[in-house]
Amino acid sequence: MPLREFALIGNKRLLLTTSIFDDFFEKPIAKGENLNDQTAYKYSGDEFKDDRISRLFIGFGFQKFLLDWPEKTLDQDFEGYQVLQLIGKEGTWTKVGPSYEKAGKVFEEKASQDQAFVILTHTNGKWYKVSGKQNTNKLYLDAYLGVSGYLQAQKQLTGPLVSELKAGFRMKWQVEEENKAKYEKLKTFYKGDGAEKLYKQYTFYALSYDKRSHAVARLNWSSYYYMKKGVEDVAKALYDNVIKQNKEMAYMALCRETGPLYCSEGDMSKKHICQRLIGYALYNKYLYADEKMIDIKLSTSDRERYHYVAFLGNSDKQDSAEVKPLSWDLT
Repeated sequence: MPLREFALIGNKRLLLTTSIFDDFFEKPIAKGENLNDQTAYKYSGDEFKDDRISRLFIGFGFQKFLLDWPEKTLDQDFEGYQVLQLIGKEGTWTKVGPSYEKAGKVFEEKASQDQAFVILTHTNGKWYKVSGKQNTNKLYLDAYLGVSGYLQAQKQLTGPLVSELKAGFRMKWQVEEENKAKYEKLKTFYKGDGAEKLYKQYTFYALSYDKRSHAVARLNWSSYYYMKKGVEDVAKALYDNVIKQNKEMAYMALCRETGPLYCSEGDMSKKHICQRLIGYALYNKYLYADEKMIDIKLSTSDRERYHYVAFLGNSDKQDSAEVKPLSWDLT
């Protein structure tokens, strides 16, 4: 057995590990045979399942945020702390929310159960707590095996990814087609004829949200007497700065005096990225706040209590006022 094994990771996925080839090479080497005479290795697609080292690479990759959780495993609309309890190959997710203190209590409760490995994690990918023993290198080997066993029971991460398609790489032609569709959708969400002049100049903004760094930025702003002109200007700014550049970003078009007009992620009342963009716009006065959006108990000295979401409320009560889409009537 070699003293070191290696893993190849690309596109936040485990592509290959050297340990799956140990048996393939061990016998001919022991016999002194020429490796060039051996038949090519044939992939079954299940090599990782029975290979302990590959399974350890999987768990370690998730802990260090080198790997992305499979989309089917997580609720894509949830954001916050969550606890994963592993018993054998069974895994149970408990969604907690933004409170680390509450998440810690859930973690301790789950970790007290027999034969359970528990991980306190967040939708940002970071692991905050792990139950179980660490080895001398401070690695949670048993928890790593638990994570890989849980995922592989769902037929995830079972073997090498030996093509661009299997590894989830996006081809240039795919991105170009997607960008065309995005731009057309952005240009056509406005349904008016553009002939009606508004009674004053309204201000339109384009915002972007980087899905990896979580940075939010204002791309441009302009004022027009016609909604059609404002929408066209915003659409061009988003195309030039985001869509055309193939950036992994969400974006929003909005009018300061009336409200958000369009969000690339879909339903603005449910998608947390859209809500974050609305909160950013409110905070920076790119959007005038409706009275329903503001909790009168919050003063200007409470700015640190604001979150970039479209649900603003007092932190000591269960329910917060829901922000409903504002009127699109610009007349």
